Amino acid sequence: MGAASVIAAARNPDSVKFSKVFVAEDGTACYQWRAQNGFGGMNQEHAVLLPNVDKLSQSVAQWNLRCAKKQGTDITALIELRLPMLRTLAR
Repeated sequence: MGAASVIAAARNPDSVKFSKVFVAEDGTACYQWRAQNGFGGMNQEHAVLLPNVDKLSQSVAQWNLRCAKKQGTDITALIELRLPMLRTLAR
């Protein structure tokens, strides 16, 4: 859900590269990624998907509260494996 939303919102979905995705103990999913901006450069972004909420938040306050300096179950490799399918769905 969250990764698909990131890719769908990207200017260039093929440029999205997740650097870290983890699920915290409380069920919060934390996403960090890089993607191409409108000038051709790469931006680093982050988002939070709270439990029982179906919309990503890019709020710095939510990131700092829920994800910054936190650990959880790392699912980055799983998300990266699913990227081709997620990109296809985003088109």
